[in-house]
Amino acid sequence: MRSQKEKLNILERAPQSLGALGQDTARKILKGALEDEDFFKTCPPLFVGWELTRACNLRCRHCYNAAGTAQPDELTREEGFDFLQHLADHGTVGMLLGGGEPLLRKEFFEWAEFAANHGINITVNTNGTLIDKETAQKMKDSGIVNVQVSIDGLFHVHNTIRGAPWAFERATEAIWNLFEIEMPVTVITTVMRSNMYNVGDLIDWLKDEYGGMVNQMFCRVKMVGRAMETGEIITGKEYLDVCHVIADHYGFTGMWSCIPYPYMIDLKTTDNFIRTVVNTSLGKRLYPERIQSRLQGDENAAEVIMGAVGGNCKAGTYMVNMGPQGDVVACVELPVIAGNIREKPLIDIWYQTKLFNDLREKKERIGGKCRNCSYMEFCGGGCRADAYNFYGDYLAPDPMCIPPGGWPLG
Repeated sequence: MRSQKEKLNILERAPQSLGALGQDTARKILKGALEDEDFFKTCPPLFVGWELTRACNLRCRHCYNAAGTAQPDELTREEGFDFLQHLADHGTVGMLLGGGEPLLRKEFFEWAEFAANHGINITVNTNGTLIDKETAQKMKDSGIVNVQVSIDGLFHVHNTIRGAPWAFERATEAIWNLFEIEMPVTVITTVMRSNMYNVGDLIDWLKDEYGGMVNQMFCRVKMVGRAMETGEIITGKEYLDVCHVIADHYGFTGMWSCIPYPYMIDLKTTDNFIRTVVNTSLGKRLYPERIQSRLQGDENAAEVIMGAVGGNCKAGTYMVNMGPQGDVVACVELPVIAGNIREKPLIDIWYQTKLFNDLREKKERIGGKCRNCSYMEFCGGGCRADAYNFYGDYLAPDPMCIPPGGWPLG
């Protein structure tokens, strides 16, 4: 057990995190979007998620791919290296390594180091239960720049969701092990039926335990995978209620916490925050020079950035995902396979398939209630996975969205 003095010493050195993208990747993407309004219609896959394996040491109630056992014929060691080289050759700047539990893949550190040595910023999405001090140091030594640890509730809430009585203790200790070697950490919290009334308590605990140094991001449980069998799916209204709890605890930082409702963001406060941060060392690493000129006038900084990046869902715009056997999808929760890298290079799948061509033009092609919504410019049409899993059409409106005053809007 660490003493309070030891914890304070660690927190003095702990770096801030900005989520999966990391600072360098986010800066490159934002720079492109600010300089060219059609950037996301022509850019290569700048950020790639790779599920290394289906193997997992937990059995989470909401897991979108019902992970547990490795699949037959997952990519080989050499296929993995070839894939990473392909990404480096075609402009990928960031990656998210996930699973299953990615640390169970024996090639994990080799692949991470290879990618980092080829200019790709690596983030890891993990349940945290395997990250002791030695593993944390190996992660840093291999060039990983950011770690996402999944925590869905306090103590028994998290343990029940994850299916293991030790899950919470190990995950929270992993954060300390990562902070100790100065690794940025983001906590990912999936809101579902089992924790929807405990989100505020978790936020308060994380702030208290880690001195506000943990960046927490939220997502709603999706209508796919194990959640469909365990009763964890919640309604749009229930998630909106939870988002109000999140906003009450974090205030304007709902912008950074993946709250999907732009009307909940305090634009004036966020504008003041960005204008302050942009001149700090953190801001200079994150925001490209272009933002400085845009902020000379009266434009709201939050509106400038949200308008440039086009909402929370980046599937198919600059982001793509690949499963353990090489299947390529826009999002891990959107089960439409565009191709397989064993049959066609990723860059060809990216530019030549209907799925990605549709998603690059989604603002013009999404139908229903989203088409004429005044928030379309900021939200980008919401979640394409929810649209597909509910309607069977990834260009349908987001079924979980509730605008202010309800539908119809206008």
